[in-house]
Amino acid sequence: MESRRVLMEHLQNVMPVHDDSAPLNTGVLRPTTEDLLKECPRFRVLVIGQSGVGKSTLISQTFGVKQAVAEDDEPGEADIGKELISLQNDRFVLHDSKGFEPAEHNNYSSVKTFVENRKHQPNIKDQLHAVWLCFRTPLVSHGECLMERSAERFLREDIGVIGDIPTIVVFTKYDRLLVSLQLQRVSNPGSAAEEYLEKHCIKPIQEFTGNPGLTHLTVSCEDGEHRQGLEKLIELTYEKVNAAFGSQLGIPSPVSVVTQMAQRVSPRLKVEGSIAVGKQRYWRALTSGANFWDHTILECLSVIHTDIVSVWNFNDPSQYLYSTEFRELMMNLVGTIDSSAPRLPRTDGTSKICESGASLLTLPFKAGLGLVQWVHEAYRRLWVT
Repeated sequence: MESRRVLMEHLQNVMPVHDDSAPLNTGVLRPTTEDLLKECPRFRVLVIGQSGVGKSTLISQTFGVKQAVAEDDEPGEADIGKELISLQNDRFVLHDSKGFEPAEHNNYSSVKTFVENRKHQPNIKDQLHAVWLCFRTPLVSHGECLMERSAERFLREDIGVIGDIPTIVVFTKYDRLLVSLQLQRVSNPGSAAEEYLEKHCIKPIQEFTGNPGLTHLTVSCEDGEHRQGLEKLIELTYEKVNAAFGSQLGIPSPVSVVTQMAQRVSPRLKVEGSIAVGKQRYWRALTSGANFWDHTILECLSVIHTDIVSVWNFNDPSQYLYSTEFRELMMNLVGTIDSSAPRLPRTDGTSKICESGASLLTLPFKAGLGLVQWVHEAYRRLWVT
């Protein structure tokens, strides 16, 4: 922690503030994420839930933002058609439905119309990528019910409108149930909570929808010992998004990648996203050299660095992570990761890779494959770190 503090203080002293939103990469060496984000710049999620179920906290903690608001936000009624975004995380767009409140006669049909319209958008960036159906875990002993009648009607009659859009039922505020069971001095509150959830939440949803396989999970967003479920929620969402939008010839779907970019609770998905993006272009280039021809090592590492930072999507408004100073720090750290790893000769910013006798371009094919294997093993070791 102390070393990280010193590093950050050093960065703040030496790094310039950048006004642009992304670094410029010229020529044929362009970051893979640049092409993916042109096709789908944001993960688009619809969150349906009655007021008070904890939607705002769920979104805030999953995507690491204070709040998501419309660009032309004005006081008044929530509008499902508004695109809610956040300056702290530009990789997701939220559509919020207040659920099916008893007094909201028009909201029921507006949800169906909105979903239908999004399903028929020609471009994937405009389609819905996921739907979260949020219900507060009810305390039956307090007279609470799982949902209002209009929500039951939607699940019974119109859940099919969602179709094959990745959908997850989220039971929020699960911590309230655990605390209630503890106050009742239940001997095994964890096991009792699972039985309670099965009886009062899961089975009713299955009966309403007629779908015993509908994905569901519990979430507690409050700080403390009962906070849980956020990482599992985003990982389940990613799995369903990846299955729905798929990949072609081993190339990751832009929707899958932007889902990994948008979330800020699962480091595992960030690592996997970085590797998937790297495999698409750079690993194949290790043996062919087609994309790296006549470029310096610094130029090659620059685009790889850009892709990694883009996937991790830190809240970095001053663009410190894209600065020359930070790139140089990363270059110097490479040599300390694995002392037994093969080394490329250090070059300055003007030396071309093809001028080095030990460069990737002049390596025999078998040697190139060996380097690919080393990179793969290095990734496996570093994942644990």
